[in-house]
Amino acid sequence: MEYKIKFTNISLSDNLKKLIFKKTNWIEKFLGIKDFSIVLGVEFEKLTSRQHKGRVFRVELNLPLPGRTLRVEKTSDDMIKAIDEAKDVLKKEIKTYKEKIKRKEEKNFRKIKISSRNE
Repeated sequence: MEYKIKFTNISLSDNLKKLIFKKTNWIEKFLGIKDFSIVLGVEFEKLTSRQHKGRVFRVELNLPLPGRTLRVEKTSDDMIKAIDEAKDVLKKEIKTYKEKIKRKEEKNFRKIKISSRNE
């Protein structure tokens, strides 16, 4: 899996990169798709330089998949908390995506089965 990482108003650090890899390494296994290269877009942003309280950090995850792009955006006062929340929402979105693909395949198999009976 490839990563496109963008930092806005935050200095780039190796610890933050390692955290990204640690929190998102499950995606490729969870998807179970090996036909194409997965590119996960990750954007970190500190919303304002003057704000010290409240939701200061924003994390955005973009995962392009065949037929759909999954996008998750979360803000929080803690960077790690924002990453965890975005990860959880992305996991739910991937589950929904996989179920939809499975239903489409089942529908196509039913059509093939019906058409083969009629012949």
